[in-house]
Amino acid sequence: MTQNLNNLFTRTLDKMKVINEETY
Repeated sequence: MTQNLNNLFTRTLDKMKVINEETY
């Protein structure tokens, strides 16, 4: 369960990073 939550958090960070790179 914790591993799954951590994986979801990592994916969210990756998405935010991609959005940031596309925005700037």
